[in-house]
Amino acid sequence: CFEGIKEMALCFEGIKKLEMVLPGDNERKQYLSMGINAQDGEQLPFLNPVVTEGRPEEWLNRIEDAMFATTKKHLYKVLEECKGGSGPQNASCMRTAHGVEVAKDSI
Repeated sequence: CFEGIKEMALCFEGIKKLEMVLPGDNERKQYLSMGINAQDGEQLPFLNPVVTEGRPEEWLNRIEDAMFATTKKHLYKVLEECKGGSGPQNASCMRTAHGVEVAKDSI
């Protein structure tokens, strides 16, 4: 399992650490990834734990899926909060203070 962790930095720029729970903790039988930490200290806990056992190319794909799903959920939440509860479904896009546009069709 741990031979694939070195590949994280090669596959995902900016990721410093993969938060893992080892087998045996609370009678757990599998390695689980709970989230990632960026080099700048930002943390992204996954929506659901990711099983990180087996072939590295398989569980790295599961990690990537978890990153996208978690980011998508957080983006929707931010859009809803910015629109005062009207939700992203009523907005075609949102302009942030940095001039970045987020289209609802892209998330």
